[in-house]
Amino acid sequence: MCTITLEYYKPTPEEIQAHRELRDGVLEHSRKSMSHVIARYVDEEVDKLWESGQWDDKKNEAILNEHLRTPYEYGCLSLK
Repeated sequence: MCTITLEYYKPTPEEIQAHRELRDGVLEHSRKSMSHVIARYVDEEVDKLWESGQWDDKKNEAILNEHLRTPYEYGCLSLK
């Protein structure tokens, strides 16, 4: 019968921390990059709506003044 013993590399706590910091930095960079891509896309689409006449100052003001909150209800007391 043959027995095989496998050994594996166990990173030090410093190496684990360095890896976590690298990972967090990459994730933060990815989030920022995606945010910029999405913001640019939204800007372009809003510009298209504005140029086509489907969006104007009147619609802008209507949305800014619209009340979209759900009224809260506590038992028999309604706060509307």
